[in-house]
Amino acid sequence: KYETKVQELDVHRKEIIQMVKNGSSQKEIAEKYGISTDDASHVYMYVLGNYDKIAAENGASDTSEIQLHYGDLLSTTVNGTTIVLKAKITSSLTKKMTVASCFYDVYDAVEKYGLDQYDELQYWAVADMTDGSEQKVISFTVPHGTLEKIANGSIVEGQLQSYSTDVWLSP
Repeated sequence: KYETKVQELDVHRKEIIQMVKNGSSQKEIAEKYGISTDDASHVYMYVLGNYDKIAAENGASDTSEIQLHYGDLLSTTVNGTTIVLKAKITSSLTKKMTVASCFYDVYDAVEKYGLDQYDELQYWAVADMTDGSEQKVISFTVPHGTLEKIANGSIVEGQLQSYSTDVWLSP
């Protein structure tokens, strides 16, 4: 039912999605498009709940198709306009090479799968430790502006770490 309301507003779809991404209230959406607050609430929730599908319609690949070159993708989660990639990696020759391979995988995935459609990409990786346990070894966030820079080629994969935020590396 609310998909129909979104389709009725299809002319404004990108604007509404942008409003949701920018944190506009349901009341603001209702007022701007002359719909009831109740309808705006349902449209708003539909956009958030189906962002993966909407992103795909705008050029992102089906997230279940994402493959990494250096690690095994354990899960892909879309939470509103944020995509979270969780991977299991194996160590390279050096820690620096292992870290670089994670950033390469994310850069490659953004390019190949149109992940610049998301507001933010979060990456987490675990690895097997020498004691046999599995622990988180790296995590970082790629903000939307950086995702766009990857997509338009204005940064290369070797620069991704410096454009990422919340970079955490296992000691």
